[in-house]
Amino acid sequence: HIFRVTKLLHVVDGDTVDVVVDKKHSISQELRVRLLEVDTPEKKDREAWTRATEFTTFWMARAMEVGNLAFEGERMDSFGRALGYFWDSYTAEGLHVRLVQEKLGTEVGLYEHLRALGVVD
Repeated sequence: HIFRVTKLLHVVDGDTVDVVVDKKHSISQELRVRLLEVDTPEKKDREAWTRATEFTTFWMARAMEVGNLAFEGERMDSFGRALGYFWDSYTAEGLHVRLVQEKLGTEVGLYEHLRALGVVD
């Protein structure tokens, strides 16, 4: 499922973001989203964590500013986070890809990532 992001609430870190999305029939829902296929540094590596978090904040705000931010996903993990991807719907650029390209995150295979998040066996 693909949803339009209507509000950026909080960037938790480079790969976890709180947003509001529009669902069917103009119903909005708050989601904590965990990006798939990328893993960014945790807070214990303060410098790397800050760089990844700042990049995600900038990327999300830029896409929101022009109204092109979309969320694609339908699964939830054991922490209640929605799992999926953020896309700039105009450029088709994915945040997960940009984090890896900018060397701010490590690419993780989808199946391996879903297993690590406890979604599949």
